[in-house]
Amino acid sequence: RVSTQLDALLAAAPDTAVVSTDDEGAVRTFNVAAEELFGWSTGDVQGQPASVLFPEDAWKDLLPKLLRRDVRSRGLRTSASLRRKDGTLFEAELFVRNLRHDGGDGGGFLVAVRDIDERVRLERRLARTELRHREFLERLGEAVVVLQDGDVAFANPTAVDLLDRDRDEVVGTPFHDLVPTPDGDLPVLRTSIAGRGGPIDVRLRAAWIDHDGRPAVLAVIADESVTTRLEAEVRRNEARLDAVLEATTDGILVFGPADG
Repeated sequence: RVSTQLDALLAAAPDTAVVSTDDEGAVRTFNVAAEELFGWSTGDVQGQPASVLFPEDAWKDLLPKLLRRDVRSRGLRTSASLRRKDGTLFEAELFVRNLRHDGGDGGGFLVAVRDIDERVRLERRLARTELRHREFLERLGEAVVVLQDGDVAFANPTAVDLLDRDRDEVVGTPFHDLVPTPDGDLPVLRTSIAGRGGPIDVRLRAAWIDHDGRPAVLAVIADESVTTRLEAEVRRNEARLDAVLEATTDGILVFGPADG
């Protein structure tokens, strides 16, 4: 019965590497996809211990899991490093199922192997990229927050300082509670926030990004309080000058720079 089950499984999964073992853990069957993935021919690997397909540390980690009682009934889904015939390693997703004879005695294991090496490399590259991105934002002089579902998922030290709160009070808080913004998409806008010594005028710029694998909004908050005060002072000075010019009865000539 075990042989019939194996034949059916091997026929049903031509693109999945499938390996089976006998009661002693020696390789019993090795389908074509397994030959292509591992570089072994069936004749070369048949009868060898299944551990030959694993680096030593990975095999030692997997072996205790195979002996658990729940694996015998439900199987085991895990990931591990595997080894090709030429000694190169690759990351794989494994599904291991106990094979039983008609009498209920152990009949070895069936192992389905899927190569995820490229996926793991991309995930590691993404993690490194996100780490560099986070480090860059941490050191940036501008105030930056990242929003997910309307809440602050990340705030750099400049943003925490500008918002005049502890980091724990910023991260996880609805952004609207920190910076008043209209409903809907976050636009480029000017608004004010409660800061040290009174309201602070800020300008907000936002863009869509990915953060930890999820859609997010990156918002840059620029402190415009100094600019606002300077603009107001310029307007007051211009108003006073206009008032003086309107009130005087003397003739006034204004000279610009001489040409040439």
